[in-house]
Amino acid sequence: MHPPDGIRIGAAYIRVSTDDQVEYSPESQLVEIRKYAKANNIMEFC
Repeated sequence: MHPPDGIRIGAAYIRVSTDDQVEYSPESQLVEIRKYAKANNIMEFC
């Protein structure tokens, strides 16, 4: 499968080092990654 012209495919790695990193929860990281991907024509691939 090839992405449409002008679209790139990306991968994300989500992790949390300590329990104190609440503001960087996996869910909040995914939200930010999706915002970045949308703004930069990167296709989400699950």
